[in-house]
Amino acid sequence: MAKRPMKVGGMHGVRGPGMRGGHLKPPLKMPASETTPTAPSEVTAPEAAEFVDSTSGIPQDQVPSARRIAERLRVAKESAATLNEATDRLNAALVEAETALADLRLGVQGYARMSDPDAEDNGYSVCLCFRKHDGKWSLVIDAVEETGEDRNTTPLVKASRADRLEAARLLPQLVDNMIAKVGSQVEEVNEEVANVRDLVAELRGARS
Repeated sequence: MAKRPMKVGGMHGVRGPGMRGGHLKPPLKMPASETTPTAPSEVTAPEAAEFVDSTSGIPQDQVPSARRIAERLRVAKESAATLNEATDRLNAALVEAETALADLRLGVQGYARMSDPDAEDNGYSVCLCFRKHDGKWSLVIDAVEETGEDRNTTPLVKASRADRLEAARLLPQLVDNMIAKVGSQVEEVNEEVANVRDLVAELRGARS
């Protein structure tokens, strides 16, 4: 009797090298590195637009910096308004100090030396003073030549903000100077009173 051909996986024939356990092996997958390379895709117009800010036209890598500057400018503007308000309050406080000193009626001038990096080179000194100016006792800043021949006076409330700030810090020193002057002038006046009385006594003695 003739032999029947062997069935393999529904097929007639002999088991070959591509078969295992009576079944065909699955096709081998090519590694990704062995596949045929494709040309890189070009950036399309919509993708290119992503690199530029849609509102400002500034490249996106520069937008954060530009926005930081804008934010800093906004904060600076708000700070400037706050600074102006604070400066107005400083002016009001300085006017109150001027009025309070005048109301004391001490009758003496006071001063406190201010800092000025150019003073020595230019031969003058700068002082915060409380003295009569334009007919009334006032806080002023005097720039005086060392020879005393020339003096430039600026009312304190019209001085620069930096000078007003320094003057505010120097007010206690100026008041101390005025108190010391009052004490020394009291002694000086008492001494001169005694001298005058002595002179009067001599005059009366000479008359008798």
